[in-house]
Amino acid sequence: MCCSTEQRPAIRKTIALLTLALFAALPAISQENAQPQPEAAVKLNPAPFLPIGCWFEGKPAWLGVSEDPIVFRQYLDRAFTDLARIGLNSVTIPNVLPQHEALILEVAAAHGLQVVFEANSAKELITETPAAPEVFDQVARQISEKHGFSRVLLRYQIRDEPSPALMPAWLAMQSALAKYDPQHPSFSCFNNPESLKAAREAGALSEAVFDIYPLKPDTAFGDFGAYRERLDQFLEAADGLPSWIVLQAFSKENAWRYPQSVELRYMTYYALTKGVKGFFFFIYQTLPQHPENLQGMVDAEMVPRPIYAEVQRLSRRLNIMYDTVLNMQRTGPFAIVEKGVDAGYFRTPDGAWCIALVNQDLEHSRYIPVRLADWVRPKPNRMCDAALGNTTTFRWGVGPPSTRILLGPGEGTIIRFWNEDEIR
Repeated sequence: MCCSTEQRPAIRKTIALLTLALFAALPAISQENAQPQPEAAVKLNPAPFLPIGCWFEGKPAWLGVSEDPIVFRQYLDRAFTDLARIGLNSVTIPNVLPQHEALILEVAAAHGLQVVFEANSAKELITETPAAPEVFDQVARQISEKHGFSRVLLRYQIRDEPSPALMPAWLAMQSALAKYDPQHPSFSCFNNPESLKAAREAGALSEAVFDIYPLKPDTAFGDFGAYRERLDQFLEAADGLPSWIVLQAFSKENAWRYPQSVELRYMTYYALTKGVKGFFFFIYQTLPQHPENLQGMVDAEMVPRPIYAEVQRLSRRLNIMYDTVLNMQRTGPFAIVEKGVDAGYFRTPDGAWCIALVNQDLEHSRYIPVRLADWVRPKPNRMCDAALGNTTTFRWGVGPPSTRILLGPGEGTIIRFWNEDEIR
């Protein structure tokens, strides 16, 4: 049966309205099962900072410490006093109980420590089946309203070592936190370069943070092949982002051994030659009740282990070099150095030339000859060992000048060259 001529306009109008309604419903239908997509990246605005810190366990039960706020405050006060005394300026604290969040920030402030803070409410959302976008938004707003005002809050950590499968949820959480608190960017310590790459490509990071624990029980003394290779992989994934490294200063039976002091020294200074701009040592405490029974820089009674003294020494030297490390940017080679030395080349915004050096010999001190290229301009006439602060005159003769730098076993430093008529 055919419709009449008079009926056709009404039918066409009805079909058009039904079509419009169907298309209007499609986004809602498709969004029901869609994974959350991060919003356009917010411009992050953190203050420049060179962390010289450690990882610090925040779960009292794993430490054999009472959860009672009064008792835990006493524990924190004793530990943070020690961290500040040995020259650390920051601390990353995972597994924080909700009732201890404000307490940790308060005690850290009393000791001048900056805090990377892991909120459990954010961590719990990082799963392979992400929540709805409004859930991430609500949690981020609550976290920022509660802690964003803190003058000692350095960063938020979302979840430690997220796998690639967790990155969709991670990015949604990071984006929500950035919207509410761009002054305090969030990160994770990555142990997978692919996860780091995903975060960097999304424009979600103000710096790349990663851990490298290369020393297994059977790793030979001074074997840094795995360390160098892994560091290169992370720096490639970071693609120019400022990089913060978490270094091995712990042991776990049948899994990792403590580094000898000279090994930790070499790994720290080698990272400097590669342009790393932040250092954390894992981990401060020993965790007698932790499932993995991790052994840290101090024992369960906070008595220092042998590696503790090296962390103290490194932190003090890094503090002396703080401004130089924070400001220098990578450049191409401009000097000749001997074999057996790792070197990295940098410039500072005021025009100085900097060489980061580390002695590969873990058993002997060495004098390291350094000869500048003849094209370096303006011709430097002053030099300074940034780790010692001793400034000397640098003289040009027929050719460019050279100098010799004494480095102990596994020792490193940064040598700064400049022209005093150009740079004051």
